[in-house]
Amino acid sequence: MSGGVGSASRHVSDAIAALQVRLHEKDDEISKLKHQLQTEMRQRDIDLDHHKSVERSLRLQLKESIQSVNSRHQIEVDQLKRTHMQSQYEMSDIIADYRAKLAASQDAVEELGSALQSARRQVQSRDSEMQSVQGLMSKVEQEVRGIQNKNDNIRGQLEEYQTMSRE
Repeated sequence: MSGGVGSASRHVSDAIAALQVRLHEKDDEISKLKHQLQTEMRQRDIDLDHHKSVERSLRLQLKESIQSVNSRHQIEVDQLKRTHMQSQYEMSDIIADYRAKLAASQDAVEELGSALQSARRQVQSRDSEMQSVQGLMSKVEQEVRGIQNKNDNIRGQLEEYQTMSRE
């Protein structure tokens, strides 16, 4: 009996030793898996930090780009406003100049019209000077027509500039 008990006891001891070896192997596997998990978590944290850094950098670049575009846009808008205002002032000056020219032309037309009427009266009262006065009248009428044409041209240009200034 003692041989059977000793052999069973040895068998149990061998089984326990084998279980302890397997337990030790499992502990090693668990330790390796823990180490691998920690390494992967560290790498994940590094990747996450890198991602956050890249995201911050991209947000900053986007913000700077938007500010730059807005700044350039504002400069262009301001320049266009200045150009528009300058054009308005120039158009106002041109219109005022044409109005002055028109008024002067109208005065000249009235003066020539008065001179023409006076000449006609003189022609009617002086039969002897009729031919020379008719020549003078013809010249005055041509000048009147020339001035009226100029006046019409100036009036047309004034209307054109007024139309342009409204736009």
